[in-house]
Amino acid sequence: MKSRSVSKTVHVVNVDNYFPEMCELTFPLLRGYAKKIGAQFNLITERKYPEFPPTYEKLQIYEQGADSDWNILIDADVVVGPDAPDVTTLPQASPAVVLAAASFPADGFFQADPYFLRDGRKIGLSGYFLVTHKMCHDLWTPLEFGYDVARHMTKRQHIVDEYCLSRNLAKFGLKMNGIGNFEHFVHIGTNADGVYGLPDDDPVEEKIERTKRTIDLLWAS
Repeated sequence: MKSRSVSKTVHVVNVDNYFPEMCELTFPLLRGYAKKIGAQFNLITERKYPEFPPTYEKLQIYEQGADSDWNILIDADVVVGPDAPDVTTLPQASPAVVLAAASFPADGFFQADPYFLRDGRKIGLSGYFLVTHKMCHDLWTPLEFGYDVARHMTKRQHIVDEYCLSRNLAKFGLKMNGIGNFEHFVHIGTNADGVYGLPDDDPVEEKIERTKRTIDLLWAS
């Protein structure tokens, strides 16, 4: 019997016309990466959770990625290089492990609850680049309460998505490993001049130039 092919989806959130000048530069690379690894490219543009900050729309992957064997979330401000590997085939990748580009001490940013306390690892997941197999799809489970409660559970309201993801890691007892390969996936890290209500002293023009320089560096022949 012929084995079923593995399905993969690369998800990128771009709601409220987020930073179009940067997306014009990064999206062709993100689409190209999806094609390279044989993945579908899913651009999330519709608001499902309008009461939450835009970053929380990543949790739409819970429904939109339900049929994929692998779900890969990459933020719009990540520059992908030409030699970027298929993250689902990395040595550290496993159906039973969540891959994250970065983590931080959860107790420094989030209000502890029974799930965090029981888990004990105090892992905060950075939400700009995450990889899950369907065995770990629970990571994308939306919160069971609204923003009126969630906003008080994190010191920085725009990272409520990371609160939810970190809480799910603890709640479901999911294992976590690092993605690495930072030379192939470069996070520009921009807030697009306070688009989420945060101060940002880095002008748009500088962010665009930084993105262009990064692309030139990674894609130099």
